[in-house]
Amino acid sequence: MSRKIFKMPKQQITVPIFIPHLGCRHRCVFCNQWQQSGAKILPDRNSIERTINEHLGSRNPGVGRVEVAFFGGSFTGIDPEKQREFLEIVSPYVSGGIINGIRISTRPDYISVEAVALLRDYGVDMVEIGAQSFDDRVLESSARGHSSADIFRAVEILKKIQMKFCIQLLPGLPSDTREKSLKSAKTACNMKPEAVRLYPAVVMKNTGLEVLYKSGGYEPLCLEDAVELCKDMHLIFMADGISVIRTGIHPLSKDDEKNIIAGPYHPSFGFLVKSRIKRDLLVKAIRETTEEGKINSVKLYLPFIEKEEYIGQKKLNISYLRNFFNLKEITCEVVRGDGLRVEGYSI
Repeated sequence: MSRKIFKMPKQQITVPIFIPHLGCRHRCVFCNQWQQSGAKILPDRNSIERTINEHLGSRNPGVGRVEVAFFGGSFTGIDPEKQREFLEIVSPYVSGGIINGIRISTRPDYISVEAVALLRDYGVDMVEIGAQSFDDRVLESSARGHSSADIFRAVEILKKIQMKFCIQLLPGLPSDTREKSLKSAKTACNMKPEAVRLYPAVVMKNTGLEVLYKSGGYEPLCLEDAVELCKDMHLIFMADGISVIRTGIHPLSKDDEKNIIAGPYHPSFGFLVKSRIKRDLLVKAIRETTEEGKINSVKLYLPFIEKEEYIGQKKLNISYLRNFFNLKEITCEVVRGDGLRVEGYSI
């Protein structure tokens, strides 16, 4: 009998270089980067090289890919000479094989053939497009300053130059609905991006969204609805093999959390979504492998890598299953492998 060898997947680290709001001439209703204290502090050669070297020095042996990412602004909206200045600092790491690639984020209406050609010349291999939505009414209500046609045009340019791209979606904006968000996910999926990010909208201080919210003109998603919506968006991408590399804004410090007025912020939002997907799988597995109403106990055999997602935060998935199926007992066993197995019995 052959034995399956369990291997941990290769890890990737991203070295973040923050260029706060640089290059963006718009102010969308959800954005408050104009007010952040560091908004005018740009990284220089020393700080960029220091950041890269610190990350390289602390990486573990399991890391298979290292990339540098310019976050925080619309990179291709920056003056081309400034873009070159940033990229020339990182380019030697790429040509020397120390860094595997460079990622930038930008607006769809700031993408042109010339802009992408410049990026490619310096080793950029991934462009993240801040699409937010494919619904023109949502884009207009959010003061995005571009239409869905600009997103399609940007993707066409990137595909012609054979540049990988990631699409960022922001469900829950003004004029958005669950149906519109799911349609945007399907549209993005049809474009075959390398990856996507999902950031459900939250109301931050000193934004147009705060004004709308306080005047009664906008109601953000509650946490439960946001988790369910992002779960269903996840499933759309998963069905087509497209990776969702981030769900929910990055965890904030206690001080920064005070800038959140309302909306579905949670420091572990992405985990909640993944755990909800696993909860649905558990419900399906129990229904398919047991005769409902004739068992009162279940044993779950959970795959090692995703065991926490199956169990849920504070064991919420286990509590849910116990109540949902009216079970007396649920036991779990972690197994090496990638499959979920369920046994039901009576006690």
